[in-house]
Amino acid sequence: MSTPYSVEEAAQIQHHLKHLVELPSFARSPVIVQLLTYLVRQELAGEGERLKGYTVGVEGLNKPADFDPSVDSGVRVELGRLRRMLEAAYAEDPMVNMVIEIPKGSYRPRFTQREAPPQHSLESHFVPSAGPAVAILAFDTVSDSEAEKRLVTGLRVEVLNELYPYKEFHFVDASGLSGSDRDVHRRCRDEFDCEFLVKSTIQSDGQQANIHFSVTDLLLNHNIWAKRYDLDLEDVLDTARNLAGELSRSLAAPTGVLGMSAIRKRLGVAPADWQASDCILRWHLYRLRDKTKQNHAAVRAQVRELLNRDPGFAYGYVIYAMLKLDEVVYRMNPEGEDADALDRALFLVNQGITIDPENAIGHYTLAQCYFFRNELVAFRASIEECLRLNPRNSDLLHHCGAFIGLSGDWEVGTNLLERGGMRYHSGVGYRLAYLMQEWFLGTDPLEGVRLFETAYIPPDFSVAYIGGALIYARAGQKARAVDCLRRAYAIEQHLDRDLETLVCNWIKSESDRSAVLEVLGDLARSFGIVVPLKS
Repeated sequence: MSTPYSVEEAAQIQHHLKHLVELPSFARSPVIVQLLTYLVRQELAGEGERLKGYTVGVEGLNKPADFDPSVDSGVRVELGRLRRMLEAAYAEDPMVNMVIEIPKGSYRPRFTQREAPPQHSLESHFVPSAGPAVAILAFDTVSDSEAEKRLVTGLRVEVLNELYPYKEFHFVDASGLSGSDRDVHRRCRDEFDCEFLVKSTIQSDGQQANIHFSVTDLLLNHNIWAKRYDLDLEDVLDTARNLAGELSRSLAAPTGVLGMSAIRKRLGVAPADWQASDCILRWHLYRLRDKTKQNHAAVRAQVRELLNRDPGFAYGYVIYAMLKLDEVVYRMNPEGEDADALDRALFLVNQGITIDPENAIGHYTLAQCYFFRNELVAFRASIEECLRLNPRNSDLLHHCGAFIGLSGDWEVGTNLLERGGMRYHSGVGYRLAYLMQEWFLGTDPLEGVRLFETAYIPPDFSVAYIGGALIYARAGQKARAVDCLRRAYAIEQHLDRDLETLVCNWIKSESDRSAVLEVLGDLARSFGIVVPLKS
């Protein structure tokens, strides 16, 4: 019998079925999974009219051939359970774009599309700060010890995360700036429109730290405040909150900004011990400086141990979800799990958000999960929630702008990138966003070349080389463009993937994707090299 569903519709229904049966509530009920799978597959095969009490019992629930549905109510009981579980699943996840229903009195499933929730302008989340802009430079260290490197990277991020929500100021991450003090001061003042600059120096033995902060008035060109802290690093989050509070109060007096009502986001309650703090610091160091397979495995093992010990560690679930995403994006140390790494990441980040619903970083991670699952309506909603919770975090502004652009809305994405003000950050994630922005919208090809050549590229991050190929091609440097293309292909070939799939994973707009693939194909043909877009 012919099926009433197109190939595309059937694939979408099968994908949604896979999503449902992997939910924890369904995974604990193999009989329900078997029943739902049977009903859906029969309907897709055009056999829906056969779904009666007897056939469902014998074929779907393994009842004996002499099964009598008028005597044995087992099928009706399991069907009632299935209906209730479906209702509960959709109530918990209103963002899914499809619903499977089994009307009462029938055994046939019905598939309906959910209407997308109303789109709100991302611009509505941006309320300009009333106070001045404050540049936060990179934290300096006295030595190159591993303890100081972890602290200088991670503690700075945590301090910024606590500073951003203060309404009275606009904090700008200026960690990518380098040069003489005079040059850095000038750029913070003229390029970032900052009135104040915060510098710090850290010396640590891994358990305790001496941190010296100073604040410079860039308009008057002199220091207005300095203080040294001797800190016990038993709890990094408390340390970050205390430092943020001290810095905020110190900045209030010279600027005349009153009413220091702090709207604080909660990062999730970490266990108050050194292991949890060290895990957070190692995570930030891995994310921003040393994204290697060895460090990925070490942080993953550490956060798993912490979550086993304290299941209420919300921030830990978010970190673990990001590490699972890296297994997808970078092929970092894939684990031999039954569940797909992307589905596992989605489950983990939802765990963290359930514990701490105001965790903006958690909602950004959730948006990434939806992005790579091609669920763009849910992706957009998660981005909006992330920015609603923390609209002045330049790190989140930048990352959200990058993914909004890659989803096909480069106008809004570019606006967020510029609001983030992190064009000169050394991280490849930031540079990749600007590379793509420059390629799609830019007018200065050499600016894109500069951005690419100064970026740190993690191992196996082939999409960065795709960005480099596009930028070099636009700048007329075809030999370098082809070299980037070859590198990307070699990485993907080693990972048993193809370049077209890579491009499709990262660029969601069909027109943008076609433009990129056309350039890559022309590069390969013009230089007579064999770089197939599909294996």
